[in-house]
Amino acid sequence: MITLIGSSIFEQWKPTPKLELKFINLAVGGSTTSFWLKNLNMILPSSSSHIAFYCGSNDINENINKDKIISQTIQCFRLIKEININSEIALFSIMKAPQKKNSFKLIDHINQTIHKELKTNLYIDLNSIINSEHHWYQEDLLHLKEKTYQEIEKNVYPILQNWQQKT
Repeated sequence: MITLIGSSIFEQWKPTPKLELKFINLAVGGSTTSFWLKNLNMILPSSSSHIAFYCGSNDINENINKDKIISQTIQCFRLIKEININSEIALFSIMKAPQKKNSFKLIDHINQTIHKELKTNLYIDLNSIINSEHHWYQEDLLHLKEKTYQEIEKNVYPILQNWQQKT
């Protein structure tokens, strides 16, 4: 079982049944890293062994300092490990959605720094799967279309399945 936590990008993801992958979606639209720091203990079941995490996009929208986004994301990972010491965590990169075109360098910096600092069990660079072209996004140029989730699944499911089988 893979537990999805994070913001609306995950909340709106309705994974299609594939192979042996099962999901529980606990994502909360509009959530920030500070929300997860305050609420992980109440939301994340201690039995979650595989956790996929997407967060930080709303922090950028709220003009939160990059160092604070990085720090709070790292703190979220540590808190997840405290809740369940044996959990495996997959970090999904912040997407460079067209809505954030003025923040692409910032997003790259945050993604690279967090990935380097955490040395996570699994890092999935969503920006290598989809780009910032408008056809992947809804009219708000932030949220994803159904075909975009299908493209992500096509690329991510084999990785997640392999990840689950190794542990």
